[in-house]
Amino acid sequence: MYSSHTLVSELVRLLHKALEAAQQEKRTSKQFLAAAGEQERLELVRHKERCIADLDGRLEALLKDKEELEQRLAMQDCQVNELQQHVQLMIEKNNAKQEVILKLSKQVAACMADPQRTVANSMGTETFCRLQEKIEHLKDDIEAHKIQNKFLNSEIYQLTKLWRNSSEEEKGLLMKL
Repeated sequence: MYSSHTLVSELVRLLHKALEAAQQEKRTSKQFLAAAGEQERLELVRHKERCIADLDGRLEALLKDKEELEQRLAMQDCQVNELQQHVQLMIEKNNAKQEVILKLSKQVAACMADPQRTVANSMGTETFCRLQEKIEHLKDDIEAHKIQNKFLNSEIYQLTKLWRNSSEEEKGLLMKL
């Protein structure tokens, strides 16, 4: 909806453009009539034709640019829509995760308040204290596996070194033979 001020402004702009066009037409007509001979008039017409051709070329280039810009705008609109959908999905995931965190926080707080309370987990129900014990045992198992892994890596390194040395000795003996 246009306001009355906007309509008046638009009307003034259009009238101004019409006045400029009429003045330009009047100047061109005066030039044409003031021309001394047919050759001068013909040159004026040729000049105006070249101007028209130039303006047609510019208009064509601008229309092409406008079409390309409209295509880019459409692609950007699609990208914006995709990003908005992605953001909405992330918001929903975040909300779901926050609900789970809140629920688990309440359970942990309740367990801390009452260590003998039973906790429902994937393997049944256990007390919080038992779960803590299991966690400690698992931590010990992890540490033992790390130590064993370091030892085995060291053994592999030593065996590789021995194998290389014996392989080099074998090559040396073969060369001597």
